[in-house]
Amino acid sequence: MSDESHAFVESPLQFLSALEAHEPGEQLIIHARKKATGMASFLKQLPRELIPHGVAVLTSKPHPEALIGATGRILIGDPFSGKFQRPLLMATGRIRASFVLLDDGYATVRAARLLSDSKRQSLVRAKAPAATSRRLMGAAAAFVLRTAMRRGRLSWHTALPVDDRLAAAFATAGGRLERHAFERLRSAECSDPELVQTAQAHSFILGTALAADGLIDAEAYVDWVRTQADHGPAVYFAHRRQSKKLLKRLGAVEGLTVLPAGLPVELRMARAPRGARVASLPSTALTTLPLIMAPPDLQVTPIPAEWWTGTGTDALRRELNELALAAATRARQQREAQPRADGAVPTARSEASAGAAADPSAGSGGGPTSAAGADPVPVPGTPPGTLAPRRPVRIVAVSDSESYLKWAAHTLDGLEGFDARPWLIDTPIRPTAEQVGNALAGTTWEDLRIPLIDRSQLARELSVVAPDVVLAASTGPVVQQVFASAAGLEHRPGLVSGLPGVGLPARRKGMEYRRLGDLFIAHSEHERLAYEAVARKCEVPVEVVVARLPMLTSPLPPCAAAPAARIDTVVFAPQAKVPADPVQREEILLALASFARSNPGAQAIVKVRSRPGEQETHREQFTYAALLERLVSTGRIGPDEVTVGIGPMSRFLQPGSALVTVSSTAALESIDRGLPTLIVSDFGVSDELLNAVFEGSGILGTLADVAAGRFGFPTRAWLEANYFQPADHRLHDALGLLATRAREHQLGDLRRAARVQDLRRLRAEIRTLTPDPVVRAYRRVRYRPVRRA
Repeated sequence: MSDESHAFVESPLQFLSALEAHEPGEQLIIHARKKATGMASFLKQLPRELIPHGVAVLTSKPHPEALIGATGRILIGDPFSGKFQRPLLMATGRIRASFVLLDDGYATVRAARLLSDSKRQSLVRAKAPAATSRRLMGAAAAFVLRTAMRRGRLSWHTALPVDDRLAAAFATAGGRLERHAFERLRSAECSDPELVQTAQAHSFILGTALAADGLIDAEAYVDWVRTQADHGPAVYFAHRRQSKKLLKRLGAVEGLTVLPAGLPVELRMARAPRGARVASLPSTALTTLPLIMAPPDLQVTPIPAEWWTGTGTDALRRELNELALAAATRARQQREAQPRADGAVPTARSEASAGAAADPSAGSGGGPTSAAGADPVPVPGTPPGTLAPRRPVRIVAVSDSESYLKWAAHTLDGLEGFDARPWLIDTPIRPTAEQVGNALAGTTWEDLRIPLIDRSQLARELSVVAPDVVLAASTGPVVQQVFASAAGLEHRPGLVSGLPGVGLPARRKGMEYRRLGDLFIAHSEHERLAYEAVARKCEVPVEVVVARLPMLTSPLPPCAAAPAARIDTVVFAPQAKVPADPVQREEILLALASFARSNPGAQAIVKVRSRPGEQETHREQFTYAALLERLVSTGRIGPDEVTVGIGPMSRFLQPGSALVTVSSTAALESIDRGLPTLIVSDFGVSDELLNAVFEGSGILGTLADVAAGRFGFPTRAWLEANYFQPADHRLHDALGLLATRAREHQLGDLRRAARVQDLRRLRAEIRTLTPDPVVRAYRRVRYRPVRRA
C-alpha cells in the first residue's frame, strides 16, 4: 500500500505547486479551501487533464485527523494561515509524516526565512501587528515546523529564486531545498477558449492584491493601470481578491479589456507570443510566467514609497521591489539569450535600469524598471564583455530621534554616489511626523516617507537590505542595540556612529555604548583628539575621522554678515540638559522679554524642537513653554513679548536675527550664516554645562547683554580650530574603505563580542523603554547614601 499524503491549499498557485510536488505512485489528497477568495471559480474552471492519476481533490478544511493520518508527506500551502496552524497544533506529537513547503508567492520566501532564523520568530503575516493570541499561535506553529526541520523532515519545493544566503541558512537549519520549473504544467495540453483569446493580445497587465490588501493606495494603483493602458490595447488579468467596484472602474479605462479572476495567469498566458509585453507591480507571476510561456518582455514598476500605506513594514515593500526587479532581469536575459523562431538572436535593447545607486524601493512611480546587478554585470545595449561598475556603497542610517535624524539625513546627502537609506527605529523618543518633516527639511528625503523599523525586526531588516555600512545615528543605548544586531549578520557591515552636533566633552559612557564600532565621526580636530583619548582609556579600537557638520554649508570659515540696521529677532535655542534649574531657565526668558520691551517691533522667540507631549533626544523636566506660560500668567512677562516657535532652524535664522543659547549646535548654524550669536555664561562655562568648547571664541556673554541686544561673532582662529575647518573627503574615503573591507569579509567577527555585551544590551533596551520618572526613582534608591549606626 502506497503512502498517503495530504496537501492543504488556499490559492490557485498553492494548488498548482501541490501538483508539481506530487511524486509518482504517491496517493495525494489535496484539501482545497473552497471558501478562500477566488478558489471556487478556480476549481470550477480547472482543466481536469491537469489532475494526474493518484491525486484526489477535496474541498474540506484542514482537520487534525488528516494530519495524523498522513503516512507520506504533509504539503503546506500557507504556513501563515490560522486554518492550518490551528489543526497543526492540535495534532502535535502524533504526526508521523514529513512536511513540504509549497510556493505561495513571496510570502513563502518570508516563511522560509523566518523558519531559518536563529532568533525563532513567529509565523505571522508581514502586515499590521498581529494580536497577541495570533502571535502565540504563530510562534507555536513555527516551533513545530522548526523541530521537524531540525530532524530533517521539512523540505521546500519551489520554483522561486532563492538567494544563496537564504539557501545556506535553510540548509543549516536542517531544511532541504527542492527546485522545480513547472514541468507538469508546461507539458500539459490545456484547452481553454480564454487562452486563445488572450494569446491574440500583445500587451498584458497583471492585477495585484496589493491595493485590495490595503498595502498600497488604491487611487495610485488605478492611475498606474491607466498609464500602462496608454501603450495600446491591453488585457488586464484581475486578481482574485480585487473588488467588483475596483474592476468596474478599470473596465472603464479606454483600450483595456478586463478579464475576471479564474484560472491562474500562468495557465491563461501559456500560449502568449514570445516577447509579449507584461506590465506588473511586484508579483510572484513575474517569476513563474517565464518558466511556462515563451520569454516575455516584463515591465516592472517598483512600489514607490509614497504609495505605501504603512499597513505592512517598509522592509516588505523594499523586499518585494528587489525580488520583482531581479525576476525582470532574469526574464530579459532569458529572452535575449534564446534565438527567435527564424534562428536570429535578438539584439539586446536598452531598458530602464533600477541602478544600484537608486533605491528601487523609493521609486517615483514613473515607468517600468528592470534591475541592475549587485556587482559587475553585462550592460544591456552594450558590446559583449562590457561590465557595469560595482554597485555603489550601500549605507543605512538608523536614527531614533529628531536631532539624530536631521544629522543623518544631511550626512547621507553629502555622500555623493552612495546608495543611502535613512531609517527610523521605533523607540519612546521617536519623533512625530511634524518633527520628522522639520528634521528632513532641505534634504533629499524632505518629501519622502522614512521607513519605521521595529527594534525586534532590525536584524531581519538589515539582512534583507544587506548594507555595506550601518550608521547608528542614535542615542547611546540604541547605538548599542543597532551595532549588536548588525554584528550578528552573517556578512557583517561596517559599524559607524557619531553625534549630531557639538560632541564635547567626550565621555567614557558614550564610548562604551559604541564599543563594537569600527568608525566614529567627530566634527573637529579638537573633538578627534578628545575621543581618541577616551577610546584609549576604554580600550575601544575605533577609528576617529573628522567630518564637518553637514548642516554647516559655508565653504570657508564664515565672516560676520554686514551688520543690519537693527536686530529685529532674537532666537533662543534651548538645550534640553542645561541649565537644569527652572529658576535659571526663567532668568533667560525674562532677559528675552526685556529685549523685546526695549526694542518695539522686535520679537523674541524660543525655538523648541517639540510640542507639549512630544519626545526629544533628551527629556526636559522643566520645559521653556511651560515656564513661559507660568511667567505670563503671573504678569512677569507680557502676553506677546516672548513667543514659542517650532519648525526647521533654518526658518528662524534669517538676516536681521541673532541667536542665543547656553549650549546648542544651533549656535554653529547661526555662525555658519554669519549671524550675531551669544553663548550665555551667567551659569558658568564648563563641561557640565556643555559649553566649554566656546571658551575663547569671543561670543560668550551675559543675560544683560541679551537684554541690551549686544551680540558677537567668533574669532577666525576659533572657527578654524572648532567645526569650521575646510570641508574635505575624509569621511567619504573612510566609509568607502570600510565598505570594501566589509564586502571582502575583512572585518572582524563581532558575534562573540556582542554576546559578551548581552547584559549591557538588556540594560540599554530596558532603559530606552523605561519612563524617566521610573529611572530617576531607581537611581535615588540605588545610589542613596548608607547611614551607619
